[in-house]
Amino acid sequence: MIKNLLPILLIILTLGCDNSIDSSLINSREKLNSPNKEFTLYRYFIKSSMAFGSGFTVVQIIPFNKNCNYSSRDFLRFGNNYPFWIKWKDRNTISVKCLVQDAGLQKTQPFKREVIQWKDWTIEIEYYSIFSSGLGGEYDCTNYSVDGNEITLKTNKEPLKFKIDDVQISMDDTSINLKHFKTDYFNSKYGLSITSYNLTGDFDENDFIKQQAFIKIPD
Repeated sequence: MIKNLLPILLIILTLGCDNSIDSSLINSREKLNSPNKEFTLYRYFIKSSMAFGSGFTVVQIIPFNKNCNYSSRDFLRFGNNYPFWIKWKDRNTISVKCLVQDAGLQKTQPFKREVIQWKDWTIEIEYYSIFSSGLGGEYDCTNYSVDGNEITLKTNKEPLKFKIDDVQISMDDTSINLKHFKTDYFNSKYGLSITSYNLTGDFDENDFIKQQAFIKIPD
């Protein structure tokens, strides 16, 4: 009798040790290829499985020609901080700017820097606190140009012009979500003001390769 129960017990124990992420908890998936297309960095949000819990944003880095396994826990997490700006410096080094929750205004921005080693990559992280955030508006983009460190977008309302180093772009063929950030201050203390712009139009991701725009992945 006991011998007959052993296989069942082993199956129960194996299932109980499943540490994978439930795919229904994953959203806001985006990817950013390395400049030489050796690797792809995936950024996505994992919702809490608890009713009153808070989720967090993570990244995975995998070879360019492989699919991302979102159920895997083999990812890099920045605590509960949000990595709002990510760029490849070279094949081995990645720059990250993180927003720190409830940090308050600081004497300088970024208020903390660190360098960590994760697997084969050096991650250079800057930490910022928030001053304000808001929506810059909804626009129909009629034309655009990307020239070196600047992007110009002609719209149905007004032309928009940004320096690439001051924005993070997430895009697909028909839309761009652009977050513009700058340092503001009050009483000699500083924080980041982030303004989000949503644009619809006809976009080619190849035009934004050098600017390292994230490519949105449908949920």
